[in-house]
Amino acid sequence: MAPPTSEQPTPSTEREEIETLLVETIRSLHTRIQAEADTTLDADAERLQLERIRTLAHVTSQYRLLARDADVDEMDAELDLLADVIEWQEGS
Repeated sequence: MAPPTSEQPTPSTEREEIETLLVETIRSLHTRIQAEADTTLDADAERLQLERIRTLAHVTSQYRLLARDADVDEMDAELDLLADVIEWQEGS
């Protein structure tokens, strides 16, 4: 596998960029939802508020999935390291 270049970001870099984007989106949506939480909304504003809440739920779910994928990748790397150590010990 070729080493990553500036045109080919590493998966962790892509993951970090996506995570940053998701966090910013979650914060923005939360702020908008809270700003209108205590106000009386007309029908159109209420529909928009419900759409924001649905979007927040979806984005939060995607953030959770991304975090779970990162945990799995980390465990995979640790297992590879453990296998290397066992292989090295058996070769000694």
